[in-house]
Amino acid sequence: GMIMSQIQLIEKSGGKSGNWKRTDNL
Repeated sequence: GMIMSQIQLIEKSGGKSGNWKRTDNL
């Protein structure tokens, strides 16, 4: 849900796997 949305936003911004992993933790 919300986590997936944040991952999509980050992927559009930079697309770094390390970033989306950090978002999952937050």
